[in-house]
Amino acid sequence: MELLNHREESSFVLCDVEVSESELSIYQLCMKYVLQHVDPKCIEAEFGAYPNEIRGMLESVEDVMEQVGIPLEEIEEDEEMPTELAVIGK
Repeated sequence: MELLNHREESSFVLCDVEVSESELSIYQLCMKYVLQHVDPKCIEAEFGAYPNEIRGMLESVEDVMEQVGIPLEEIEEDEEMPTELAVIGK
């Protein structure tokens, strides 16, 4: 990932970044995994964002992926949760 530009907007910073195909796929999978496997109350407590905010971020990443022809990744519903993430959900 490379930072191309950034600017401050009221209470946050907007960044223009260059990311690879594999980075986008990893971001997409991580957000999907959290939404599918972590309790919504824990998402808010651990990540500081509501699940619907993360869903919006996920949709943005998937839109970019589709625009450039990167296949969307899928997570199996019954995939085992890594121990590190299992702790977040408790």
